[in-house]
Amino acid sequence: MKFHFGHQVVINAPIDDVFHKLTSIDYLERVIYLSDLASDFKVIAKENDYVFNYQFCENVSSFFGLIKNKITIIVKQTADPQAKTLLYESNVNNGMVTTVKRRSFTALNEQKTQVSETVDGECSFIYQPLVKTKGHQAHCEHMEKYHTLFDSITEEKNNI
Repeated sequence: MKFHFGHQVVINAPIDDVFHKLTSIDYLERVIYLSDLASDFKVIAKENDYVFNYQFCENVSSFFGLIKNKITIIVKQTADPQAKTLLYESNVNNGMVTTVKRRSFTALNEQKTQVSETVDGECSFIYQPLVKTKGHQAHCEHMEKYHTLFDSITEEKNNI
């Protein structure tokens, strides 16, 4: 089964700051843990400042919370600082779920940045109910927390 969804948020910070925090290995663990489902993060390999592989687990419930699964997700992330884009390619259970996420950054003005993400993927029949009911919801909830990475910066600038 193929799936597709997307979401966008506006962050009150300059595009270069937003791009750095949402694409660099320096902040990657914090970005992953913005999701309430995430655990067990670790970097597997770093090719350079813009390309790296990592894995983490998502702790998901199905069948009204009766069944709980810990799913390991292996990711290759590639950032393009010139185009202000990020490509996220993931694999779950040897291809049972594959996902390609594209994140783009658009400066709305000097202090506001729009972050847009589209998610395209395929999953086996066994994952279909979970992806259909929880995937888009979890993605939106995760993105809606991106601003928390910048809240202290905004507060510090306002106090100066």
